[in-house]
Amino acid sequence: MCPVSIVSKDANFAAASVGYDLPVADAAWEYLGFYGSAYGADCLTRNLVSGKPSAQVVGAPPLSTYYATFTGAAHYLQTAVEHVDGMTVFAIAEAIGDTTGAPLISNNGSVSQALDPVSSNGIMLYLRTGAAADDDSVRPALQQAIQSGGVSTASGLIAQAPETPLTDTPALFVGRAQSGAKPAIRDWTNAESDTLATNTVTTIDLGQELRIGSQYNDVIADAVRIHCAGIISEVVSDADMATIYARLSAHMTRRSITI
Repeated sequence: MCPVSIVSKDANFAAASVGYDLPVADAAWEYLGFYGSAYGADCLTRNLVSGKPSAQVVGAPPLSTYYATFTGAAHYLQTAVEHVDGMTVFAIAEAIGDTTGAPLISNNGSVSQALDPVSSNGIMLYLRTGAAADDDSVRPALQQAIQSGGVSTASGLIAQAPETPLTDTPALFVGRAQSGAKPAIRDWTNAESDTLATNTVTTIDLGQELRIGSQYNDVIADAVRIHCAGIISEVVSDADMATIYARLSAHMTRRSITI
């Protein structure tokens, strides 16, 4: 009997996905998620990295077709990903209007691993307003705290990419941090990189498990649309990140979204 292939050009199997062919498969992937109703009702809990724990939903982040709207300290995801020395965090996201601060991936405000019960400034990938409020621009930022004098501080350890005009289209924002280097931020879509970090990470201050769309307090808590988030427990190279970007871009293009 001859084999038969059934092809449906309009079929969409995104909601049935239980894994993902990871780009740069030998990287230390901890978490990858795509959000939106097109991916199914469990898209918020699903971790596409095989063998890694699912995320927990806190509150009720509303779903659009290809993104979820997260609000800090109210509607977010709690991951099981530990904060380690050497991390790459990224998100395909878009700000909602002029934002004073919208967390993408963070554990700011959690308990410091080394300074318990001291609160840690941790690691935080976030969006903030441009140089002036209400200037219709946004800039991504990354902070990584250090231990200094028995406290957790991020003074001089916030990297910020140049602002770009506020639009209704998403971009890929990537943060990388490790001891012995300055925190680095890159807006991969607009080819803009860190310009403002002044200090090198020395004795890194590690916080608790990372959150998507929130930190551990409501100091920075504006709503934000996130299409995808990823966490890798090592600092990936520019070349490997370019490979990841190409794969993510192709994935979004098939859904008529350009990043």
